[in-house]
Amino acid sequence: MAEVEEQEPDYTTALNKAPTALQARFAEWLQGDEVGFDPNTAKNKTEAFKEGVRLAVALRIPYQASAANRSATEEDRARKAEERAAREQERAERKAARENVGEEVPGRKAPAKKAAPAKKAPAATAAKAPAANRAPARRAPARKAAAASGAAAPF
Repeated sequence: MAEVEEQEPDYTTALNKAPTALQARFAEWLQGDEVGFDPNTAKNKTEAFKEGVRLAVALRIPYQASAANRSATEEDRARKAEERAAREQERAERKAARENVGEEVPGRKAPAKKAAPAKKAPAATAAKAPAANRAPARRAPARKAAAASGAAAPF
C-alpha cells in the first residue's frame, strides 16, 4: 500500500480573518473587570502579546463555562434561529407564489415573456424509405431435428 504524505496545515490563513463573535467577547472579557488584563501596562508590544496569549490559553475553558459566555451564546443562537425562520418563511412565500401562476413573487419582477422559437425546417426524408418499398424481414428456419425426434425444447 502506498504511503500517504501528510501536508502541514497553513496556519497563516487566520492572520487576515476578522475575529468571530466568540473571540471578540473573549477579548473583552479578558480586558474587563473579571480578569483586568491591560496590554498597555506591558513594557513593549511583545510582552503584551505574550501575556495576552498566556491568559487566553489559561482562561479559555473557564470563559467558555462562564455565565457571561453561556448567555451570549444563547442570545446568538436565538437571533440566528429567528433569522433562519424568517428566511424559511420568505422561501415558503416565494414557492407558494410560483405555484400560483397568476400571483407575482414578492421582491421579484415578473419574468419577461419570450418569443416562441422558430420552427425548424423539415429534415430531408430521403434517408427513410417508405414502408411499402422495404423488403420483408428474413426469418430463421425452424429447427427440424428437435421437432422430428419429439424431444422437449431445451428451455
